Amino acid sequence: MLGETSGRCVEEDRFISLEGKGQFLRLSSCKEEIKPPSRVGPQLSPSDFLDKLMGRTSGYDARIRPNFKGPAVNVTCNIFINSFGSITETTMDYRLNVFLRQNWNDPRLAYSEYPDDSLDLDPSMLDSIWKPDLFFANEKGANFHEVTTDNKLLRIFQDGSVLYSIRLTLVLSCPMDLKNFPMDIQTCTMQLESFGYTMNDLIFEWLSENPVQVADDLTLPQFVLKEEMDLGYCTKSYNTGKFTCIEVKFHLERQMGYYLIQMYIPSLLIVILSWVSFWINMDAAPARVGLGITTVLTMTTQSSGSRASLPKVSYVKAIDIWMAVCLLFVFAALLEYAAVNFVSRQHKEFIRLRKRQRQQRILPRLMAKFPVDEEEDSSRLTGSLPSCIDTGERK
Repeated sequence: MLGETSGRCVEEDRFISLEGKGQFLRLSSCKEEIKPPSRVGPQLSPSDFLDKLMGRTSGYDARIRPNFKGPAVNVTCNIFINSFGSITETTMDYRLNVFLRQNWNDPRLAYSEYPDDSLDLDPSMLDSIWKPDLFFANEKGANFHEVTTDNKLLRIFQDGSVLYSIRLTLVLSCPMDLKNFPMDIQTCTMQLESFGYTMNDLIFEWLSENPVQVADDLTLPQFVLKEEMDLGYCTKSYNTGKFTCIEVKFHLERQMGYYLIQMYIPSLLIVILSWVSFWINMDAAPARVGLGITTVLTMTTQSSGSRASLPKVSYVKAIDIWMAVCLLFVFAALLEYAAVNFVSRQHKEFIRLRKRQRQQRILPRLMAKFPVDEEEDSSRLTGSLPSCIDTGERK
């Protein structure tokens, strides 16, 4: 802004040298005095400025959205994931801690009286302005953070743009397909939706650059969070109208290390242990039966433990097939001993029967060759029949 003239004349002398004469010519001129720029009015204090901007005297009404009865308010969203974990298969949900940021323009909050480009205000001022009615459509539980103070940020820019950031801990629903468990890849969704404003009044959209950011040191105990995330829209239509909705899909790949150590290797060793009975003598029934029953019961316990942390789904999982095959091998090893024992007893009975039949065929010939009259001699002869039979056969 240019300074104002005072109307007074200030004399200014200038000297010009005359060539060849060694003299100087003095010229006097008059120059108007210019005052330094002054402010139009006294600067407002921060309290007065906020009262004028959104206080009682401002005429601002937080109950009315920006552009009331006009175009819809565009709210740009982005999230920063601070932690990601507690993925539970039994309840099919996951837990995460995020910074949710929303940005929209409210022309009523534009200002020019204050020199700063933006104002960082206390979270208590949030009750004095209009805010979008965002909620998480697949949320099962959530809580704010108030230690040591409310984890909220409110920033207002000169053009009326508003930045609202809040820290939340969310428990979101995540329907899982466990057919390939524990070699599965799960897709968990986060949906941000408007509760009361239809698309005629409010529209959500993702930030154009880096809408979903992840902490550098973020790690999960059983999963790996893939970098590619699917962003999209999930507009909902209800009886009350059509509501804006945006979503992000997280792809989680399960790591098999835990299940390899706790499930697969022990069950494999139990199956190999059941095969030890093949090298134990068949007549050692207590040893073979004890080993077979022990491996069967251990395999049953192992199979039950693998299902303890999983929901009761109606389809067959990959780990169920593995455990069923291992249990089948262990049970087959026990049945093998029972079958071998049964065949062995049948073979011994068959040999005993053939021996008896041979005795019955040879006895009449011996009786005809060595006739006896008394029963005592007959019984004596019968008692010594095997040796006689052997002698007769050798002869």
